[in-house]
Amino acid sequence: MTLNVDSLEKAVAALERSVKAVGDSTLQPDDPLLEAAQAGIVQQFEIAYELARKLLQHWLSLNQGLAEDDLPTRRDLFRRAGRADLLADPDLWFEFGNARNLTAHTYDDKQAQAVRDLALRFLTEVRSVLQRLRAQHD
Repeated sequence: MTLNVDSLEKAVAALERSVKAVGDSTLQPDDPLLEAAQAGIVQQFEIAYELARKLLQHWLSLNQGLAEDDLPTRRDLFRRAGRADLLADPDLWFEFGNARNLTAHTYDDKQAQAVRDLALRFLTEVRSVLQRLRAQHD
């Protein structure tokens, strides 16, 4: 069975474009457009993270015979994905999950900046996951 990674690829591409646009911009810290762009990065990070998490869960269910509800926590999911050589560093994915949970419940400028910085690390890791998933299903 083929694993469809198209949605995650599109979400990652959108996040990459937004991060690049903010990085390349000459907007000042008090510019409302910068605040809006950072909010967009936060939202795109949340979407890409959730798609990656669900795709990893689906891959494990297909390839290791796990029912998708056999992974009660995201930590279990990331540990198993690490053992399956889909993630280089499950601990880093715990950090991504913590950031996603934080941004989903509260929002402030400091958090937006922190997620923007974390998004750069996330992009590197999620590209690696996509490459590993593609290699196993092409």
